[in-house]
Amino acid sequence: MGVVPAYTLSMSAQAEDVRVTHYTPAGSIEAVLDYEMTEGRLFLMQVTEYLYPDQDRYYSQPQCTAVRSFFFRPDGTGDLRTNISAAEAVTVEEFSGVDVSRHWVDPITTWGDWDRIGTYNP
Repeated sequence: MGVVPAYTLSMSAQAEDVRVTHYTPAGSIEAVLDYEMTEGRLFLMQVTEYLYPDQDRYYSQPQCTAVRSFFFRPDGTGDLRTNISAAEAVTVEEFSGVDVSRHWVDPITTWGDWDRIGTYNP
């Protein structure tokens, strides 16, 4: 069995859209962070977290017990969508007044300078 990376990155050719995928120690997708170029800088627009019965074994995304998706806007507003597998509905909560100053990433200036957007603490 190979080593599971902490995260992987995928991006457009000009790094105007960046997706960071985080994994559990067993290799399940734990979270996906989506950055988009806004006002000349990358902005963390969406965080989707996948919850599983445990962290010790591998689960595919459809096997998750819940999905939480946070959508952020530069003005500090956004919403949270929660889908629990056992429930029949998705809940949506709107929020405002969020400090999104840490969601901004200055342009990446050197190749390999990715840890500052790859780091994530669920």
